[in-house]
Amino acid sequence: MRGLTVVLSIDAIEFYRRLKGLGFKEAVRELSARYGVANPALQADLAEFADMWANNIGTHGWLEHSQRYQPRKLQAPDLETLIEWMVDDGGCEATNGCWVEPDGICPHGCQSWFLVMGLI
Repeated sequence: MRGLTVVLSIDAIEFYRRLKGLGFKEAVRELSARYGVANPALQADLAEFADMWANNIGTHGWLEHSQRYQPRKLQAPDLETLIEWMVDDGGCEATNGCWVEPDGICPHGCQSWFLVMGLI
């Protein structure tokens, strides 16, 4: 990732404002357009960072203790459905509904039903 970790402090905004002769709000808007989510050049980096962070917090189980986020838990499929997924599609659902490899973990950190049920 290139240049993703940009944090705009009040001091940085104030410096930029004075440098460009702008008002505070105009400086914030201009800096946000240049370094923020709206900048198309940074969107791929932001998406990569978001995916990496989602995987990281899911892997470490941080969401299990969150009061705001509760991952979707689906009812376990029957053996016939698992076999059908494997034969027809070569994969299966994770416990939250994402499609993964039979021994896979989705980007949100949820394991495949094959792993959860101890079949792999």
